[in-house]
Amino acid sequence: MRPTLPPASPGRSPASQGQDWLEAHLIRLRAQLIVQESALAAARDDLAALQAAVPGLPARAALARQAQALQQRVSDLERACRSWQARAEREAGRADTLARALAAAAPPLPPTRLADALNAWCAPMWRALQGSHAGPRLSAQFPALVPLGAHRPR
Repeated sequence: MRPTLPPASPGRSPASQGQDWLEAHLIRLRAQLIVQESALAAARDDLAALQAAVPGLPARAALARQAQALQQRVSDLERACRSWQARAEREAGRADTLARALAAAAPPLPPTRLADALNAWCAPMWRALQGSHAGPRLSAQFPALVPLGAHRPR
């Protein structure tokens, strides 16, 4: 709301009337500012009294904010977990379908040919594990799988 100038008074110049009006408007604005600052100071005093009446209130408020943030994080993680579980179930269903289709399409391999096929398929893994501490442990656990070039009794 924009204030308007008062009507012209006889015997006074418009400039002096405008200046008087501006001074009056300035006084009104200062009064409004004093009222607002007084209300703000009273609110600050009330807050200080509340904080003094309840010991540990700022720490409790901070803990409540942190708990709320953690609850939000947990719900986000639960939502993501449900999403991944649904995806895993879909993929497992697709894998089952593919396994059934492969089993129906190809006859089973005899054990020796199966071991040879697994050795050929696992060759990159054996090359990567060659010289590491995991290679001998895997050979002991799975005697049918031996590194390429190693002797396997038939």
